[in-house]
Amino acid sequence: MLGVYDRNGHFKEVVRLYKELLTEGIKPDGVAFVTLVSTCGHTGQVNLWIEYFESMVSDFGLDPTSEHYSCLYDLLCRAGELEKAWKVVMRCQIKQMAVARFPYGDPCLEPATKVGRSI
Repeated sequence: MLGVYDRNGHFKEVVRLYKELLTEGIKPDGVAFVTLVSTCGHTGQVNLWIEYFESMVSDFGLDPTSEHYSCLYDLLCRAGELEKAWKVVMRCQIKQMAVARFPYGDPCLEPATKVGRSI
């Protein structure tokens, strides 16, 4: 249901439904968090996605996948938060991230000079 709302541009409904799931005691999965980052990306809510990302790990014990990291990276880059995006890449524990998900190349695999500048 989260994905349907997201794909149809009902971003407030995604957040509302997510909160309702939590109220009902339903544990979100990794796919729910990918949908949340999509919603945050469409609405420019970087801080909200960071909050969800941290909650995914600390509250629900989910290990972020390459898709979660690349979505976070993409969202930060789109918001102009390049320093934060670089820090995410530098602390990520995943060796291989999906290159197709990175609009500027995969900074985990390329030297910092190709990304722009070392931060």
